Amino acid sequence: MGVGVGLSFMPLNATILARIEPREAGAASGLLQTLQWLGGTLGLSVLVTVYGTAARHASGTPAEILTEGSARAFGVGALIALAALLVSAFVITGRKREPSGTEGG
Repeated sequence: MGVGVGLSFMPLNATILARIEPREAGAASGLLQTLQWLGGTLGLSVLVTVYGTAARHASGTPAEILTEGSARAFGVGALIALAALLVSAFVITGRKREPSGTEGG
């Protein structure tokens, strides 16, 4: 996970901040970092809740309970990742804003 996050955060940050005017870059960067931390925190809490619920309702040996909870949490994590992939592929556009000085007038 560490390598994937490391390889994806910098290109994502550069892509997102490329659409921001230079005078707003500090605020946008702070907001971006805050939302990344918030998303990670919420995502982890959802996965822990799924794991705990699945493990609480599972029966069998401790190893089977661990496996059941982990399988459910990884399944939900995969669905979240798939949803993020679909949003990034079909919803987010790569159009750049026009600089403020070139608008017609």
